[in-house]
Amino acid sequence: MHAFTSSRGGSSRSDRGIALLRVAALLTGLPLAAQPVITRQPLGVAAYETQSATFSVEATGLAPLRFQWRFAGDGIDSATNSTLVLTNLASAQSGIYAVQVTDTAGTTASSGVVLSVLPRPFPTFGFGTYQPGVSPEVPIQYLAFGGENRLQVSVAYSTNALSNPRFVSSLTHFPASAVIRTDSTIPGFFGVEMILPAESTLTTGVNPLGRLQFDALGGVGPYQTALAFTNTPFAVEVGPVVGTNVTASLGVIGPVVQVRSAPVLDAQSGLFLQQIDIGNPGVITQSQVLVTVSGLTNDSLGVPIRLYNSLGTNSSGGALVFSSDLPPGIGRVLRLEYYVADLTTVPVPTLLSEQSASVVGPALSSRTLSVDRALYFTNAAFPSGAFLIEFPTQAGRNYFVQYAPTPDAFAQGSGSIRTALPAIPGTGSRVQWIDHGPPKTESAPGASNRFYRVILGL
Repeated sequence: MHAFTSSRGGSSRSDRGIALLRVAALLTGLPLAAQPVITRQPLGVAAYETQSATFSVEATGLAPLRFQWRFAGDGIDSATNSTLVLTNLASAQSGIYAVQVTDTAGTTASSGVVLSVLPRPFPTFGFGTYQPGVSPEVPIQYLAFGGENRLQVSVAYSTNALSNPRFVSSLTHFPASAVIRTDSTIPGFFGVEMILPAESTLTTGVNPLGRLQFDALGGVGPYQTALAFTNTPFAVEVGPVVGTNVTASLGVIGPVVQVRSAPVLDAQSGLFLQQIDIGNPGVITQSQVLVTVSGLTNDSLGVPIRLYNSLGTNSSGGALVFSSDLPPGIGRVLRLEYYVADLTTVPVPTLLSEQSASVVGPALSSRTLSVDRALYFTNAAFPSGAFLIEFPTQAGRNYFVQYAPTPDAFAQGSGSIRTALPAIPGTGSRVQWIDHGPPKTESAPGASNRFYRVILGL
């Protein structure tokens, strides 16, 4: 039996309506009317100060439905629609929002969602992902404070790798009335100035400005471009921002991952092999670059496809395949190995490059094992050459292959000793391990300049 109360001033008309419906339901033997059902919950929002945020909800129930949005538990005046729009946001509006939906049968509250109002960012120019090739290009982005209608920025580049710079603007941000001026009179430098009409000022947040394109010159690596922001020929400046011109911050170009080939089954190893590039087209060493692989699905047998030569995982669960500093202009070829149980389903991975402060190395014991066989070979899968390493293992133990340029390096404890990753799990029988260069080892092996030993993991 439901109990319901009234205020001191007597029952409201809606309360009396609900009571009458329930009494009628009891007299006729019909089920009591259910409270409103929320069919789509509101979603959290993040926005910058001065921007807008929108929450919406969908619900079913006995018409008419009534809505009351709440902030931190308190009702918001005039917020009585299924959609809540907040304009000209301020930091004080950060917090938890929810909505109550009411019909003639009762009231249902939505889940609480968070609005995060971020401080307006400092004006910053940034590079998008560099695309190498015959006509290399790189997107130029701008993190706006908001209200800017004039920008100027310059980019330096290597004249040994690139020529004929030009700028292709983003039409959505630069209408026909915008003025775009470029300057390429100084070799190795390219400047862009953009003046927008007053009604087309940039909004707070990331604004794509356009793409900087070049022609590639032959005889140099695809990442020896030395791309960087500079103050020549145009000093970096934006305006107006709060009524004045300011000097913007400058970002650096990030690491680039390019797919060289689709995964192909290797009959010798039973793994799908794929080649990718990781490169640094900038002018500074990128510290602790990580390359991760995600998006791997199950094969036709329902078995998860996994990256066989993963070094571990990142914070979001992606398989880590490369972790190292990347000097300017350097490009490295990585060979990925995928285990697919049905030997048929082709992996379709998502590749991501990022930078991390540090990476923890493996814990090693002092116990070493001799390598029974080290065979150098070439074939269609490894045209640049590879070493086949073979050694006995115990089940439940992890093993690491170490390599050096000379046999004496192991005896002397030389700093030239490197440890290949990932660990090799013991099977209780002999294991064959192939060194074909990155990401297992730092470089491709030569026929006579690499020696190996195996060390037990802790």
